[in-house]
Amino acid sequence: DGMPEVDWPVRSLAECRRQSFSQGAWLSIDHARSITALSFEVLLTRNEGYRVLLDAGAFQLAIVDGANLVLRDDMGETPIGRLPTRQWLKVAIGHGVLTVETLDRDKPFSLSKVLPGGTLDQVILCSDRGEALPTLNCRLANISLTANGQSASWVFPTLFTDEPLPSNGMALRLHNNPTFCVRSSRWDGSSLDPRLTPSHYDAIHCHD
Repeated sequence: DGMPEVDWPVRSLAECRRQSFSQGAWLSIDHARSITALSFEVLLTRNEGYRVLLDAGAFQLAIVDGANLVLRDDMGETPIGRLPTRQWLKVAIGHGVLTVETLDRDKPFSLSKVLPGGTLDQVILCSDRGEALPTLNCRLANISLTANGQSASWVFPTLFTDEPLPSNGMALRLHNNPTFCVRSSRWDGSSLDPRLTPSHYDAIHCHD
């Protein structure tokens, strides 16, 4: 259509082959051994199919079809209960027992389940170790654990970072850039400026 012909040279930059990449955001904790306790706050958003909440090595805690919490280990899958969505929950594991409680006093909810084994082999949140499954869509805040005989905890900053967050010789690693400065369970509507009330925005959002 009257466009001029341009003789631009074309050269190959790499061999043509099938490639893959990881997109969903997830978290892992480095240098944690003999983990005896773990807790974190989570708010579930929209999830389809099977999504891993926690990969602990010997077992997984997963969300199936949006809100059904299941335990998967060498023995198969065991239903635990249905969790509320879009509501802040505290998940805790200690002394071989899982507990889930709401942080909303107006909407009471709790459950507990005995877990296999006494310790966690690893802590991977919102994904499986091999990244074979879609990651979990959720908000996370206030992660703490006891490992190596020491306690570590993480409160997320309001400013984005892709650097590991250190705590007591351990490091929380953030994969694929979760969203920072997200409203947490401490947000009460009194301020819309995270610079004035950073504790109200100390959550991150992991996305698939």
